Amino acid sequence: MLWRNDNGPNPKPTQKMQLVDALLQCPTVSNRQTRDTVVNDLPVEIKHNIQRNADNRADVVNIVTTALNYRGGLESLIELVRMYEGPSIGMQEVDSVIAAVSEATSNLRIPSPVKPQQVEEPLNDREAKLLFISYSHLDKNYAHRLAESLEKKGFRVWISDRIEYGLEWPREIRTHLEKCSVFVLIMTPSTL
Repeated sequence: MLWRNDNGPNPKPTQKMQLVDALLQCPTVSNRQTRDTVVNDLPVEIKHNIQRNADNRADVVNIVTTALNYRGGLESLIELVRMYEGPSIGMQEVDSVIAAVSEATSNLRIPSPVKPQQVEEPLNDREAKLLFISYSHLDKNYAHRLAESLEKKGFRVWISDRIEYGLEWPREIRTHLEKCSVFVLIMTPSTL
């Protein structure tokens, strides 16, 4: 676990606020709309217990505080931010804060940006949904890490390189688009 309230080290208030400030450097978190998307993707027991606030900083404090009250909650939050944010400067700052606290407390660990941590139990509604990931082939490595992360969380994922040799690409893509419940578009400068 990153920071735990159950039989593990509690973050000092200054450490928690450093993490909040670092998270607010991530456009995914600083923007209310995308922050709401991240919160909506948190496990049900966490997202329904967050006391939301109109003030950005207070809202992120409440999100982090609530995540800390659940085993693996903060890891889930950081992993989701990383998934939406990618390797931004803000995400690098989050990693730096976590690393600094990890050095001070030997029981802490940093979730890897390359190999996301596995969630303990997938949510039932996630198992039924098919996610279609669309990406530029220049972003292939990131798309695969994202697909693996989502699959570890219990989602069914389809990505274009899973088309069997000899099948007609446009028809296969259209078939999977029609079957998907969620369409994920990876937008980077490579896409444009």
